[in-house]
Amino acid sequence: LCIAEDSVLAQQFDDSKWTVQGCNNLHVKDWSSEDVTSWVRNIDGIPNKISKIFKKNEITGRELLVMKKDGLMMMRITRPGTLCLLLSEIEMLEKASQDIITLIEHSR
Repeated sequence: LCIAEDSVLAQQFDDSKWTVQGCNNLHVKDWSSEDVTSWVRNIDGIPNKISKIFKKNEITGRELLVMKKDGLMMMRITRPGTLCLLLSEIEMLEKASQDIITLIEHSR
């Protein structure tokens, strides 16, 4: 793999692409409400008061991964730009958290 660094196979085994998303080296679905609050606090463009809303509602990682616009609005997050940023970040977390199986074809 080191010889063909640009190969598809080498890219699949690139450690930087296999890091666990989140805090304390846990999978997102296992995040505590404190982990979620910390994650929200670190999103560029999201006001600090939003992380306090997540903390108040004790949103866990499992809940975060299924959070949609309606859920955010139920927590009284209504500013369009903030909603769009959060939904985009949640979608990226969701994609990064999916278990993906890669089949590698061998030739003999």
